[in-house]
Amino acid sequence: MSEKNPGLSAEEKAAAKARAAELRAEAKRAKDADKAAAEAQDNRDAIESM
Repeated sequence: MSEKNPGLSAEEKAAAKARAAELRAEAKRAKDADKAAAEAQDNRDAIESM
């Protein structure tokens, strides 16, 4: 990195972008799992009330 450009290097930017993508994917997986668990509980409740 040169003294004129104190920002992130291209390699650092790429690593940050990759990490952000990992975090988004992890959040999506957690959200999907929570939704599936809620749907399963709703199904159990519906069967139980029959």
